[in-house]
Amino acid sequence: MRALRLCVIVVAAWAIGSACGRVSFEDRDAAAGSGVDAAPAWPSIGLAVDTGATADVVAIRSAHAADGATGLSAFGPEVEGILGPIVAADAVVWSKRLDQLVTGNPGATLPTDVDVVFAVDGAGTIAAVAVPRGPIEHALAVLTFEGLTTEYVATWGAPAGSVVHPYVDLDRRSNLLATFLFGIYVQEVNAGRISGGLAVVCSSYGCNWGTVVPEFDLLRFRIYNGFGDTVAVYLSVLFALQPQTMWGCGCPFDGIAFSASPWAPMFGALNQQWNPKPDPQADGSATRSFRITPANTPRASYLMALAFGDNQNMGSIALDGASVSQFANYMPMYQYHRVAGALPSTVTMQFTNNWSTGKVELRLAVIGTTLAFDQLAETPSAPSGDNNPAPIALELRPGWTE
Repeated sequence: MRALRLCVIVVAAWAIGSACGRVSFEDRDAAAGSGVDAAPAWPSIGLAVDTGATADVVAIRSAHAADGATGLSAFGPEVEGILGPIVAADAVVWSKRLDQLVTGNPGATLPTDVDVVFAVDGAGTIAAVAVPRGPIEHALAVLTFEGLTTEYVATWGAPAGSVVHPYVDLDRRSNLLATFLFGIYVQEVNAGRISGGLAVVCSSYGCNWGTVVPEFDLLRFRIYNGFGDTVAVYLSVLFALQPQTMWGCGCPFDGIAFSASPWAPMFGALNQQWNPKPDPQADGSATRSFRITPANTPRASYLMALAFGDNQNMGSIALDGASVSQFANYMPMYQYHRVAGALPSTVTMQFTNNWSTGKVELRLAVIGTTLAFDQLAETPSAPSGDNNPAPIALELRPGWTE
């Protein structure tokens, strides 16, 4: 049998969007505080990457005129306060609505009241800051979705030098903003407005079958926590991928096994980390469950839950006993369950695969507390599987850090 589709979702910062002008920071003084690098604390999450390239900021400003592109100082003192320690004074800045930046079903449940402010300076630093116009926890949505993976740095004819994926290393690159920064870099390099940095490389089957930037994951990334308090992110996955499954997606690489692809090392790492089955090629069912206890009541929280996989497989995730995302036999309208202000006490994941791949995923972000996990259980429980891992965590202190 051949796989019809892998669960790989690519979002593009330039794909969809409407100009939303300058961002208002009114009524946010209660969240202000001191941060690293003298950046003020405004309720927001940011990310910056130093590409080492040269950017034509005049041309970039012209290209993004419809999105309200302007200079850093003209965009507003709050944005200048956040981005000033990171980008040069010549930076061009514009913004778009978060939910309009992610195409198709993955973006359908993203908050509609979060703006993403982008900046590019002449030295090739690219930054993005998620700023809520409504409840402050809505900005946490960018920490519970996407992130750089090996698919962004390796393709057919350009294998990866290392494995990168949020499921393996939850770090400052493990978020939606990192995906946006990658998209902007590729767009501006292809348009000739950024030059002298890492090369944009097409798959040996053509650019339509893969466009990557080798070693983009190794660049200097800095992340911003504008909440004046610790933000903690947690991730748990039930994952299975049968390495001998072959592609069958109407692609030029149809008939090639997953294990012979440029992403095979990543697939192996994901199986090792999150697949309870001792033999990843085996059919059958798997489960994972645990209990969550916060150290104290969080100031705010946000979660994303998703069950998704190929045809002939099925899976679901239940929070406090209620199923919130499920699939059976590959459902193209799979639903991302996203909730602000809810913190479940129990999580139960289940998955059955007869071939190919699938996953059940939970990501949580909280402000002002940490989470403990106990009653960890999984099936099968053979010691040669993933050994029943607890959720992995990333803590972000206030201000810009790396």
